[in-house]
Amino acid sequence: MQDNVVLNVADIFHDRIASLLRNRDGPVNFMKSSYNLQFF
Repeated sequence: MQDNVVLNVADIFHDRIASLLRNRDGPVNFMKSSYNLQFF
């Protein structure tokens, strides 16, 4: 149960950052952010 909550929070966090980076800086920084988020 707790694992699902953590995954849902991570998905929401990732979606918000991904959309911000898409709007602001485009696909290059989106790829960089996706790579960096793997280490959280």
